[in-house]
Amino acid sequence: MQGLLQERKSSVLSPSTLKCLNNTPTLNPTSGCVHLGSYCYARGYSNYPGDETVVLHTNLAEKLEHELNRKRKAPGFVYFSPSCDAFQPVNQG
Repeated sequence: MQGLLQERKSSVLSPSTLKCLNNTPTLNPTSGCVHLGSYCYARGYSNYPGDETVVLHTNLAEKLEHELNRKRKAPGFVYFSPSCDAFQPVNQG
């Protein structure tokens, strides 16, 4: 299980695709999954780095602060890590 450090280029806050969370931004602090569960849908994402690999975004806090400062109104809440476990047990690679 390995963790790769990488700067995030895309937006941190993304609109939710779930109807029940309409107008609620989502935040995924990592990409990938080390759990290898049978029903894991993280593998279906185009940015999936491969089994037993997790990308840890080094600039997440700065990008989030910048995005929130640009909004007219801050979101009431954010759906945190809907794609996978944000606190996975990984070794820095």
